[in-house]
Amino acid sequence: MHRCLLVVLLGLLGSGCAANRSAAPPGPAPSSPARPDLAALIQAVFTRPPEAATLPILDRLPPPDRVHRDTIRNLHVPSQIDTLRTYQYDGLAFTVYVTPEKMLMRDVRVTGPAYTSPEGLQVGQSRRDVEARLGPPDRHEGDTFVYEREEAIPHLLRIRFREDTAEALEWLFYID
Repeated sequence: MHRCLLVVLLGLLGSGCAANRSAAPPGPAPSSPARPDLAALIQAVFTRPPEAATLPILDRLPPPDRVHRDTIRNLHVPSQIDTLRTYQYDGLAFTVYVTPEKMLMRDVRVTGPAYTSPEGLQVGQSRRDVEARLGPPDRHEGDTFVYEREEAIPHLLRIRFREDTAEALEWLFYID
């Protein structure tokens, strides 16, 4: 008798739990966080008019995972303290140099494969593919290809490899 009662109680308890589980409405599917468009970010730096005081692209980006702020003494005006703002996303970080007069992109670093540069570069590409897109590097620094670009916005493009695969892309922009 006790066994029969125990089996009935366990059956009722199990069916009640199953009913509760199936009765709950399914929630929205988890979405991946929004990612900035790397190509648009880089192009915004290159196409920005020299007299522009801001980086309008920052207003069009999704909210970053984190923003880190550091202060830095201005090299030309020692009494002036400027700010470095580093915007961090999963696999992407960039730093903006902020003065009272203007904002300048200092660097962009990519460590995740979800981003594509204006040149078609991505983390995970082979050395051969990088050289096919950009030509031979201007110099090697260990496992890093360095491309020096003297365009309207002078910059370095550094591509770090692990074995034969790109593991990081970094644009370093000239700031004066």
